[in-house]
Amino acid sequence: MIILILVPFRKEIMLFKFSSLSGEISSGISLEGQAGNQRIFIWQHTIKLLKHFWAFGIGPDSLIYGKLMTPINELVDKAHNIYLEIAITMGVFALFSYLSFLFSLLRKTYNETGFLIFAMIAAYLVQGFVNIDIVAIMPVFWIVLGLALANSYHETDKSLSI
Repeated sequence: MIILILVPFRKEIMLFKFSSLSGEISSGISLEGQAGNQRIFIWQHTIKLLKHFWAFGIGPDSLIYGKLMTPINELVDKAHNIYLEIAITMGVFALFSYLSFLFSLLRKTYNETGFLIFAMIAAYLVQGFVNIDIVAIMPVFWIVLGLALANSYHETDKSLSI
């Protein structure tokens, strides 16, 4: 709750963001325009780099050392995909562990009382295909995962006591 209060909801910022949102969504879905083309370029070259560092990656937050340059001469420091980012920086074993943990948790939270938590986690995982982890959002995501885990234990306790 405190995190939500700390998020700035200034009217002019929100109106500007909502007015540009439809263009950003359509550009992101079609993968056209500068952002879409660069993402595809980054993904393709990250996958090529992954072939050399597949087991344990190149190190957390170290993609910049792969010296990947975009067509407009920008140095790439993020994979712009959560799953590729984990695979290239920490390896496929870390990606498998992360996904196993999340899917196990999702399976436990998919019930009547945990549906909202399930939906929040699922939405975050879907946006992860075209985005990176953001420091300001990660605590909220992990809090939601904690709520999901608490909900799954609560549901287990209720079923045992009946």
